[in-house]
Amino acid sequence: MRSNRRVSRLLSWSLSAAVMVLSWIGPATAQPAAAEIRAAGAPSLALVADDSAATWAVRVDGAARGGLPTTVPSSAQVDTFRAAGEGWLVTAVDGPGRDARFHLARGTADGAEALPVPATTPGALLAEPTPVASADADKALDASLEGLVWLEGHDHRSLSVRAARWTGAGWTTPVTVAPPGPGTQIALDVARLADGSWLAVWAGFDGVDDEIVWSRFDGAEWSAPAAVSANGVPDVTPTLRAQVEGGALVAWSGYDGADYRLHVARFDGDAWGTPRTVGGRGAALPRFAESPTPVVVYRQAVPRRWVLAELGADALPQRSAGVALGAVRPQVLAVTGAGVTIAWPDVQNEATKAAPTTIPWDL
Repeated sequence: MRSNRRVSRLLSWSLSAAVMVLSWIGPATAQPAAAEIRAAGAPSLALVADDSAATWAVRVDGAARGGLPTTVPSSAQVDTFRAAGEGWLVTAVDGPGRDARFHLARGTADGAEALPVPATTPGALLAEPTPVASADADKALDASLEGLVWLEGHDHRSLSVRAARWTGAGWTTPVTVAPPGPGTQIALDVARLADGSWLAVWAGFDGVDDEIVWSRFDGAEWSAPAAVSANGVPDVTPTLRAQVEGGALVAWSGYDGADYRLHVARFDGDAWGTPRTVGGRGAALPRFAESPTPVVVYRQAVPRRWVLAELGADALPQRSAGVALGAVRPQVLAVTGAGVTIAWPDVQNEATKAAPTTIPWDL
């Protein structure tokens, strides 16, 4: 799961019309970098920021299980926290501008360790380190990490997409997935597909507007970057989910000529299907939940609320639910026939986090 602080940073960099979407919803509030991941047959994982102690705590099924390695400074901004094999992976960025450094750590309920990071260009701006890993709980943590994809460049408007493979003992020489374009390349997301290939998506400015761009790594090379759907209008903030049966879904906020709405497209392993437009006006900040079925959570301006939509194989919502809009993104804990069970993160005091609530489906 990507941290909410990361989303805030991405939007602050972008000069695209995504800012207009947020203005409809209201002023952006700094969101806590907390995440809770629950998967069928696996314990729940939570990475909780303790601002009073300036530390990060790891919780497994609600119980404290230590924190991040001491090599990850408390000042670091956590970028991703996700399940990997029998444990978890964390990526973080520490330091301003060209002094930034990546941090990578992994752990289980028994403890955590820091890992080396790929080679980067000295003095380059670094952003959005995104791990590629297997979430199979039966897979040993040592074998779950496969690679890292990130952004690197001279400034925010000249970032390239870079990647390296993890061999188990170190990193391969990084390669360029996409060179710098005519403008920003941001909002990177990466997924490991069922066939073992990697799929990366991001928002890239093509000289006219932002488009959702993708590339796939087949184990030997990356495909040439291409737009999911070149439509001549701004498309921003993509979120990606691999499908158990193969392929993937991508969702993003896109302009339809009058409003920003949620757009969803399905990747069948070779090509993207026609994007579907769903939801109400002013859709922003979509993010796939870590749930057994594909549930995308996004903010909506009209009507004003958080929307939780469960998507089908055709990339259209099978059912959806809404909850009053707040500054913090709700966490999806369970999906049933009755509705979707959510909780609200409380990074100041995990013990006082609101009790889970089941929101009934309204579609």
